[in-house]
Amino acid sequence: MAKADKRVQIVEKDGEFYAEPGSIELDPGSPSNKTLKIVNRTGEDLTWVVTNTTLFGAVVAETVAARGISTLKTVAAAAPAGVYEYQIIMKSGKKAKGNSDPVIIIDT
Repeated sequence: MAKADKRVQIVEKDGEFYAEPGSIELDPGSPSNKTLKIVNRTGEDLTWVVTNTTLFGAVVAETVAARGISTLKTVAAAAPAGVYEYQIIMKSGKKAKGNSDPVIIIDT
């Protein structure tokens, strides 16, 4: 299994779900800062969703099993700099939170 440059850990605390860290920075031009995995540290399946197609070249809607790891995603070479929101939705319908909704920052 390929190692991601960045990982977002999904954890549960007191019945709430959190994305740690709440924001991550990726750089499509970097040889070592352009891949991402979601690591589900909870006992509940989740789906992570990125609706903006410019970030990874297509919409992401991937289910990650409880205590599982997502497939490796590589930021698209043409992804423009910006802040991209994504959602982590637990099987129960609850959303994982960061400091706010989690975001991916592209810095070129």
